[in-house]
Amino acid sequence: MYSTDNDYLEIKLYEDSSLLYSKWNRSVSSEEYRAGVRKVMQLLQQEIYYWIMDSAKLPTLIISEQQWLLREFCPFLVDMQLKKFARIGNGDIFSDLVIENLAHHASQTYSYQLAFKQCKTHHEAMEWLRFYESRHSA
Repeated sequence: MYSTDNDYLEIKLYEDSSLLYSKWNRSVSSEEYRAGVRKVMQLLQQEIYYWIMDSAKLPTLIISEQQWLLREFCPFLVDMQLKKFARIGNGDIFSDLVIENLAHHASQTYSYQLAFKQCKTHHEAMEWLRFYESRHSA
């Protein structure tokens, strides 16, 4: 297992489960956000099929970060083996709508088949991933 933790982002990689877990520990600056996403991008180049991102402590993404994700992060996902991405949100409906819109726009623009779900809890995210694994392991 790979693990890193700094004051703003915790990352754990469970190679045996092909699962990446990242958790934003606090609200971050634009530079910290982009650095954290870039670190996740490095790890996603490994054989990772599932990703849980806990964004409960992040505010709604500002327009410049949304545009950066569409320009830098979303095209990167096209060549990755990632199958499912669960995002734990902050409970704000506006934030959820921003992410839903971003995910919809990215899937249409880049034509990849990545299952995405916004979850309220870590437990909900894990259940969703287990459902996928049990359906495909038989």
